[in-house]
Parts: sequence; C-alpha cells; structure tokens
Amino acid sequence: MNTYSVIMAAAGEGKRINSPIPKPYILIKRYPIIIRTLKHFDRTKEIERIIIVTHKDWVNYCINLLKKYLLKGKSGDKKYYVIKGGKERQDSVNEGLKLVNTEFVFVHDAVRPFIDSPLILNLIKSSKKYDAVIPVVPSINTLKEIKFGFVYKHLSRDSIYEVQTPQLFRTGVLKSAYKKAYLDKFYATDDSALVERLGIKVKTIEGIKNNIKITNPQDLLYAKTMINNNL
Repeated sequence: MNTYSVIMAAAGEGKRINSPIPKPYILIKRYPIIIRTLKHFDRTKEIERIIIVTHKDWVNYCINLLKKYLLKGKSGDKKYYVIKGGKERQDSVNEGLKLVNTEFVFVHDAVRPFIDSPLILNLIKSSKKYDAVIPVVPSINTLKEIKFGFVYKHLSRDSIYEVQTPQLFRTGVLKSAYKKAYLDKFYATDDSALVERLGIKVKTIEGIKNNIKITNPQDLLYAKTMINNNL
C-alpha cells in the first residue's frame, strides 16, 4: 500500500492582510483557518504524517491548536509534526521534506481551507500512475503579457490555467527537484515548477473553483461569506 505525508506551508506572517497574527491562525466562525484546512487531511486514511511548517514564533501556538481541535482523545493513528519555517516558502517546504519518509508527499497552503476529500482522493488515485499531480482550474479572465508598460502578447484562455494546491509528488522526485533548485540557486512559488526543471511531466487534474488562497482582505471576506453559507 502506498503511503503519504503532507507538508503544510503555514509560515506566512499575514502582512498583506494587515493582520496582527499570521493568516493560518485567523479565526473564521470559531475555528482557525489552519484547522479548517487540516481536517480534510486528518480524515484521509492513506495519510500517515502531517508536517506543519510555521513561523518560528508560532510553533508552540500551533501545537496547542492541534491538541485542542484535532488530537484530543485520538488514538494517534496519524503523526503530527510542527516545525519552524525558513525565509521563503520554498525554504519552509524544504525543511518539511527532511521529515518525510513516505513514498508520496502532498504540499499544501495552510490558507486554502476549501479543499475537499474528493480532490485529495483524486490526487491519490492519479499518483498511482504519475510522479507529479496538481489541481488546476481554467482562467476566466482575458490575459495579456505586458512588457515595459505595453501589451506584448495576448494569451489565449484556452490554454491558460490557474494552479492550486494540494500538489502531490513522489517523494524522491520532489527531493531531487529541491536539491537541483538549491544547486542552481533557483526559487519558485510553486513546487511543480521545480519538478518541471527535472524534465518530468506534471499531470493535471480538475481543481475546485472555490479553492482560493486567502491572501488579502478581500479573500478573507470571501472566505467568511463562504463559511457562513456553509460552502
């Protein structure tokens, strides 16, 4: 049976959202965002360990949240780890990778709480055939490539997709991708971009329209509306 881990990227400080606490720990209708996100992975039996990489000043706070919301009364069927992150998201995920010993690993943004079990299971199903699988949704906007303040090229929406997390990789592949990235001093905001540099084709599956990343105040307002409407 294939085994899976999750690296939860939760080291953002919330500066763009003008929050006194990091985004993952903002409460929406009584629950922190990160807890709403984690519950989807917590209930997935194929996942053995969940590694949360958070800001160094919030490690103990995160541990206490887990004890309060997820670990209380549990028999310990999943292993949880909370560690401090690095300077950039890529550095944080790299720290999490050091604790992964399963065959496959998910990488997910802690502030994407609107994933669901079907998406996770579809990724797992695809991983039995592909080394890298990511969810995408079609772009609904007209897109232009801009250079020096002028339109350089019109981009066809037919071939443009927005990339989401969770992304799922064979662990050895992702570790190799990170090793090459650091050797080349290459940084990306997306883990699949690192894997692509190995020459490995990344499989795409259909994502979720509402699987937004809570980045700015408008996103937070939208998330509150979705939760209030039980979406």
